[in-house]
Amino acid sequence: MTDTQVPGTATTAVTEEKAHDASWKHPLDPLTPEEITAVTLTVRHHVVKEQIAKGIKFITCYLLPPPKKDVLRYLGIPLTPDGAAESKDGLQIVRKAEVDVRVMIHSSCLRQI
Repeated sequence: MTDTQVPGTATTAVTEEKAHDASWKHPLDPLTPEEITAVTLTVRHHVVKEQIAKGIKFITCYLLPPPKKDVLRYLGIPLTPDGAAESKDGLQIVRKAEVDVRVMIHSSCLRQI
């Protein structure tokens, strides 16, 4: 990662990436502060790299729910009334976020997933 100055309200730019923090207990838990930081940092880097604008405002940042089948498997709930619960072995829950930002210079909106 380069030491690019990222516009924002923070007093310093975050220039290091942290390993994935699995601090969530349930797949539908809200985004953790670390996840929100990672998402907003990614969007800021994209805006700087693509030179979209010099200023942005974050409107929303929230979790996109994983597939229901994966959530039920994670929780050990059978998918059919008569069936047995599937094993969690090899299950990877991918947490995705949706972000709505307002580009302050051009007065347009941008949605990223």
